[in-house]
Amino acid sequence: MQLSRHRNHAHRRPKQERPSQSGGRLSRLLLAPGSKATAIAGAVIAIAIAPVALASGWSWNSKAHAAGAKGRSALRGAIHNPPHSSFSKTTGLFANTKGWVSRMKNLGSGGSEQLLCGTPAGGDACVEANNSSTGFAFSFSSAGATGGTILLKNTAGAPFTTNAHGVASGLNANYLEGKQAKDFLPVAGTAADSAKLGGQEPSHYINVGQVLFAVVSAEEPKIEEGRGAKTVTKKESTYTVLFEGDVSKCSYTASPRGAALTEGQIGVAPTAGNADGVDVSVPGEFSGGFDLQVDC
Repeated sequence: MQLSRHRNHAHRRPKQERPSQSGGRLSRLLLAPGSKATAIAGAVIAIAIAPVALASGWSWNSKAHAAGAKGRSALRGAIHNPPHSSFSKTTGLFANTKGWVSRMKNLGSGGSEQLLCGTPAGGDACVEANNSSTGFAFSFSSAGATGGTILLKNTAGAPFTTNAHGVASGLNANYLEGKQAKDFLPVAGTAADSAKLGGQEPSHYINVGQVLFAVVSAEEPKIEEGRGAKTVTKKESTYTVLFEGDVSKCSYTASPRGAALTEGQIGVAPTAGNADGVDVSVPGEFSGGFDLQVDC
């Protein structure tokens, strides 16, 4: 039996459409490695996936993308830093705006930013704020009862230093033991009540080591000269000399004026009931004057 060269089958596959001549040529161009069409195909794919990227929250920015693509990093260092590794030299963010250049905000209960460094003594500070104009260099605020802390391992060190001599408004440094600086007496100042001590004038007291004396006249008892002596009275053979202050703890010396006594002697003692007085007792026939010294 001779089989026909063109047999008909009960289940024939659907006839496939042959690609057009132009379509086949485009396919070959897209598949050809290194061709310009390969780059075109990449652009077409990028356009195709853009909606997917936008739907996932990613935004397209041609300039930012170009900058990132150049260094293969979303944040690139300055020209002195390698584009593919950690920063090894100073880099910076530059802007031209009247507002803040950058802002970090933590919506949780943690902190916002932590800066660490290992600068030795005399080196650069971990944080430096330098305002080249006349505005604030720093500003801190808090809703708490304490604004912050400055901690030193050396507790004897100074928390900070300054070359400014103006008054730091609001600080409690103007107080000492609850008193303001104006409540203390300056080194060369005079106390408001310095003219009195214990409510008494200075003349009421005797300086330590000062010798007081009284020269009592021979006639009517009176003080002719003296230092610290105020009055003298006589009752019988006893003279009472009053001084400007307490002389009850002092030593006394009395001697007659003129010739020495031939009979009896002069005695001295503190006045009973009056710490400012000294009693001088003389012999009954004595009518001359005397000198009295009081050494405290």
